[in-house]
Amino acid sequence: MRLPQIITSLLDTDLYKFNMDQVIFHKHTDLVGEYLFKCRNKGIVFTKEMLEEINEQIDALCTLSFQKEELDYL
Repeated sequence: MRLPQIITSLLDTDLYKFNMDQVIFHKHTDLVGEYLFKCRNKGIVFTKEMLEEINEQIDALCTLSFQKEELDYL
């Protein structure tokens, strides 16, 4: 990873996403979801290096879990 890890806590998201994901997870267990990224800035061209960095940041995000203090906060 070229840059420091951008997201270092699962609290760096909004509660709405957790709530909606839980509804899908518990009510529609047969569904498979897919996330897409849409860059809203016109004219941005992603280089191979940029895509590699984004993927590394996503991989780092996937290693996170809630800490006890974070769950207490929620």
